[in-house]
Amino acid sequence: MDRRHTGQLEPRRHVDVLVVGAGSAGCVLARRLSASGMQVQFVEAGRDTPAGAVPEDIRDVYPRSYSNSAYLWPGLTADLGAVGHPGRQSPFPQARVMGGGSSLMGMVALRGVPDDYDAWVAGGATGWGWADVLPAFRRLEDDWDFDGELHGRGGPTTIRRHHPADWPPFTRAIAQAAGRRALPLVDDMNGEFGDGHGRLPLTCTLTSRVSAASAYLDAATRERDNLHIACETFVERILWKGRRCTGVVALQNGTRRELHADHTILAAGAIHSPAIMLRSGAGPPDDVAAVGIEPVLDLAGVGTNLQNHPVVYLATHLRPQARQPTWLRPHFISALRFSSGNDPAMHADMIMLVMNKSSWHGLGQAIGGLGVGLYLPFSRASRRAGVNDPAPARRAATRAELARMIDGVP
Repeated sequence: MDRRHTGQLEPRRHVDVLVVGAGSAGCVLARRLSASGMQVQFVEAGRDTPAGAVPEDIRDVYPRSYSNSAYLWPGLTADLGAVGHPGRQSPFPQARVMGGGSSLMGMVALRGVPDDYDAWVAGGATGWGWADVLPAFRRLEDDWDFDGELHGRGGPTTIRRHHPADWPPFTRAIAQAAGRRALPLVDDMNGEFGDGHGRLPLTCTLTSRVSAASAYLDAATRERDNLHIACETFVERILWKGRRCTGVVALQNGTRRELHADHTILAAGAIHSPAIMLRSGAGPPDDVAAVGIEPVLDLAGVGTNLQNHPVVYLATHLRPQARQPTWLRPHFISALRFSSGNDPAMHADMIMLVMNKSSWHGLGQAIGGLGVGLYLPFSRASRRAGVNDPAPARRAATRAELARMIDGVP
């Protein structure tokens, strides 16, 4: 049988491009690069979810897959010392499955605020301003509700929303409370970026999640002769020729192999891409040498500046008449975007997700809640500690960050 269809690595096979990591970025890269005619080797540490055989808990419009440890990296933790709990470790769930986080998370498809992208450009990230990223947003979308200059039709990723007439009672009650607080109803949260509340855009059809894997690695794409997919394949380190990357060392089924390529792309996520680099000697030389690895490339930024959106969930028991009907499967349906007020220059920097149920089972249907988070985070985390161990991540939270979270909790 053709190894392309078995997922087995071919020893010492040379390809044009090696893509490491099958998350949201990796799936797009595998599809587009193979479409160009290049020979592409695509490797993923987790299990595959091939077209027509996606596990039911991943397909579900309610994200049950998030609680399945088979799809997560084991042992990942975050050091809570920076938030006043020295020595305490908190679980840090990260996807290890085809599609990455897009196969596990809540399918929320909110864009950032345009000013945030323009701030990236001001910080030196040329080509990442709002005018630069908007065409990419439009190309990937098949928006069922909106068209025009701000939205896409016919792209691989379905974007849809639930009409307010279908909102369950708890969701409607939060919307009424938002109106009393002078937060206007926003019909299009991906096109109107001020404070307000409205329908939450989701990456799903009426019956199924739309992940990066299902959107970009359909059956036709997987049948390309020049695309070779290998899952359950752990990349240990980069291969070097001098200071040039020539491929990686990967472990599959207990067998260690060298994979060679003209170009290697690390798309293993914000945690594992820097981990691979650090294990390979690319990063701050003193940090790399301190754990017994010979420095190869002096790259001060590797493992730093990690950003995320911290969130606090508040739960409440719902009376039977306030619960979500069984035909309405998602847990997030609407959201509030608002300004913290901690800095007059900041606007729409907070988010509140409204949940009319907290799980797929009977008890979860009786528990609603609010998820208060930072739409615009400022704190940063470090991935430098434990270069040889893919587990630790340290987070540095500022007092202002904590104050915004506290003020955001109603």
